[in-house]
Amino acid sequence: MRINLPGIRRRIGKITLSDPVRTGVASALVGLLTGIGVWIFKQLFQHLQVFAFQDILGYLKPLGGWTVIFAPVAGSLIVGWIDRHWIGKERYHGLPGIIEATALGGGRLPYRKMPMRVLAAALSIGSGASVGPEDPSVDRV
Repeated sequence: MRINLPGIRRRIGKITLSDPVRTGVASALVGLLTGIGVWIFKQLFQHLQVFAFQDILGYLKPLGGWTVIFAPVAGSLIVGWIDRHWIGKERYHGLPGIIEATALGGGRLPYRKMPMRVLAAALSIGSGASVGPEDPSVDRV
């Protein structure tokens, strides 16, 4: 069975959607992708938390309960290294940083640092930082 792609493209090309329908489809797509991103982020820091507090500290448990301090200390050192070497200095954090980046970038945000920011935030939460999963989403976009 052969599919006539030019004919299909011609028929699809003739379909025009009104602005409200296009906006609705775009909104649904953004919502779906955001939900998937949040789920992946939560899975990442939950797995890192299990790794830090059950796997690694399980080996140190015979030394005593005081060894629980190693997970947050190690996590903060790694996050500091990631911040220094991969993310770099920023003049403003949070909303002022987004406004500045958008204004100076012609309406576009720089996304090249985003994967390392997500990793640093998940590592920070997973190793015992005193923030919830909402703080990195709002503060370090």
